[in-house]
Amino acid sequence: MAAAYAALMSLMHTLEMILHPSQQLRINRIQIESLLQKVRSLQEFLEDSSHRDHEEMAALRSRIADEARAAEIVIDYHVLDQIIKRVKGEEAESSTGFSEYTQNLIKEMEDLIEMEVMSIKETTSALEEARSLEDFSPAGSSRLAPNDDNTPVGSVEKLNEIMKTLTGHQSNRQIIAIVGMGGIGKTTLAKSVYKHPHTAYYFHIRAWATISQNYSAREIILEMLSEIDRSKQDCVSSTDDQLHEQLYKSKQHSVLSDDQLGEQLHKILSGMRYLIVMDDFWSIEAWDNIRAFLPDNRNGSRIMITTRLLHVARQLNSSVSFEMELLDDVQSWMLLCDKVFGKEGCPSELEELGKDIAKKCRGLPLAIVAIGGLLAKSNKTREVWEDTMENLNSIFSSGDEGNCMEILKLSYKNLPIHLKPCFLYIAAISKHRQSILPDIAWSLVGEGFLKPARDKSLEEVANEYIVGSRFSTCPNAAEV
Repeated sequence: MAAAYAALMSLMHTLEMILHPSQQLRINRIQIESLLQKVRSLQEFLEDSSHRDHEEMAALRSRIADEARAAEIVIDYHVLDQIIKRVKGEEAESSTGFSEYTQNLIKEMEDLIEMEVMSIKETTSALEEARSLEDFSPAGSSRLAPNDDNTPVGSVEKLNEIMKTLTGHQSNRQIIAIVGMGGIGKTTLAKSVYKHPHTAYYFHIRAWATISQNYSAREIILEMLSEIDRSKQDCVSSTDDQLHEQLYKSKQHSVLSDDQLGEQLHKILSGMRYLIVMDDFWSIEAWDNIRAFLPDNRNGSRIMITTRLLHVARQLNSSVSFEMELLDDVQSWMLLCDKVFGKEGCPSELEELGKDIAKKCRGLPLAIVAIGGLLAKSNKTREVWEDTMENLNSIFSSGDEGNCMEILKLSYKNLPIHLKPCFLYIAAISKHRQSILPDIAWSLVGEGFLKPARDKSLEEVANEYIVGSRFSTCPNAAEV
């Protein structure tokens, strides 16, 4: 689904670009405009049918994706050929072969719209009423990081303990580990500590890096340098000079060796009281590759890690380890109720069923937040909640260890189709680095994933996708 939609969006942007008067390309504009109209029709169809899942629909989406990708390759090649001829001073003309290909492509698109699309619309219309999750409104997408404004449910005491350890009187560099299974809220708790006002006041320098299983020491160091750079610039207004300096530093970093980058980090941290957070730690080798660049200034500097593996925390000789615990039934219900109703409170007729749903999530905050996001956007009726309970029963009856991922699939399935490519792209890049809003926004613009909105630039649309309410109900992918 997401692949077909992304392919159509990319093709649509390409067609709009070559139709722009500034391009001055020799093309059959009537043909290209006709093709663009067909692409938009297919895009609208995918939006209308985004919650339909059966074999015929899957086959159609696959064909749409293949056709769109192939078309963009041919069009790009033809445009490039014209540009090269223009540079050489030769006359660029639209070839007969390209015109024939475009006409055949238009016919292919018409076939998809008028034959298969119409037949699938007819066959799926009867299925819609039987699909329990179809009653859900789109659930919204994911922020790259959990909610920084609220302490996680059930973690107030741990947050206070960590804060005391961070700002305690022990002068030597300490390693603090937050340990627990995937989805239990390690990253959420670490973010709450990292963003706490007292943390920002106490430490001269803070930096966050995401490690993950497939780590790169160079990327970790670059991410730390980037975070330090950005935190400095957050203190002053943005200027053209600062942007030029950023670009210069980026180019400078690209020619430095890993050791030279590490030495640069060491120099910046020397003499400073710093907090480094390394999220999603999997092996001691990652620590061995960067530890030499994190000096012990004997002034209360701290390193905080999150990991699923208790033996990794022990191998790091961490001064203190905080093991995350599952939420109890009362805490689970409090979290679910907050995500679904906020301060309004749960209607009495849904309370017992709601508590059963919360209990089914087995104390995993990530699962509760995902289900809460779905229920918050759905009709708040017993029928919908019973359907949700039935889905959870099906997931947990399998005994699969990946239950949390199955619950997240419910949330992903109910995203609007135009957000799915963006969500997958963000999940892919944020797994390897702590991505920053402006970088992601421009990346989404460049990849052609965005659906244009009237009176808004593509960058504004991207920012809305990332920080708007649409991204408020899915938890952090790094926790899965």
